[in-house]
Amino acid sequence: MAKLKGKKEQYYFLPGGSQCAGCASLLTAKLALKEIFEIRRDTIVMGSTCGAGMSPLIPSGLGLRDSTAAALTVALELREIDKAVVSFSGEGQLLDMGFDDLSGAFERGFKYMQVCFDNEAYASSGGHRTGTTTLGAKTKIHLKGKPTRAKIPALMLIFNGAAYTATASPAFVEDFRAKIRQGMQHMPSFIHITTPCITSWGFDPEWSVQIAQLMVETGVFPLYEYCEGVFRRTVQVENPKPIEELLKYQRRFRNMDKETLHLLKESTQDFNTIIDRMEKVFQGRSSP
Repeated sequence: MAKLKGKKEQYYFLPGGSQCAGCASLLTAKLALKEIFEIRRDTIVMGSTCGAGMSPLIPSGLGLRDSTAAALTVALELREIDKAVVSFSGEGQLLDMGFDDLSGAFERGFKYMQVCFDNEAYASSGGHRTGTTTLGAKTKIHLKGKPTRAKIPALMLIFNGAAYTATASPAFVEDFRAKIRQGMQHMPSFIHITTPCITSWGFDPEWSVQIAQLMVETGVFPLYEYCEGVFRRTVQVENPKPIEELLKYQRRFRNMDKETLHLLKESTQDFNTIIDRMEKVFQGRSSP
């Protein structure tokens, strides 16, 4: 990270990890930790993700990030300790194996922030598809391509007790930073971040940021936020780029047939129509 003129730069991510060169999750972790700790130095950050490393505080078992975060908030409250709690999780751990814990913790109103690093695959354990894998994408184990649409967790959690939910991308840094700040101020909060994976998506390392950008510019991963009754797009894409522009850089979409491409385009258009309608419906209404 570049140093700011006249100000000593702070580093919050220790070196010596095993991340791939050009890993988007590593960039995401650095951006998120910098913003979190400059808002509140005493924040407790827990969890681990592929590419983003791990904290010293790691819950045992699979899919238990949110149970641990909820327990921490209760323990701190009982001891009258004023500290924020933030959890980092990959989408397989969080949105598949652990979604019941996430849903339950938000429905009960535990005050913490959950940050999801989404590489659309169990990239550190074999390359399975997950619930958020893009329609038609192949993984190392599912070679025919995913036949169903991806989950939309940031919308789901609006109706599950979240005070704040958002999507973010490491390619849109100012938008990303603003959403971390909002999430820290309005809990329970959930931030869903697209983190392209070099190995499971199949692209050259220098393309990590460009692919994250194309995810947004093609409409496959629109950027929006919901905050206590107000829903809005945060990055407007007036003239979306063709989806083929995104697919051509990734080996996971190689040999996609015309029918699947049509379904992906249709799914993307439907998704963005829903986002536009949500923006009109939630304009200052009370939380659902």
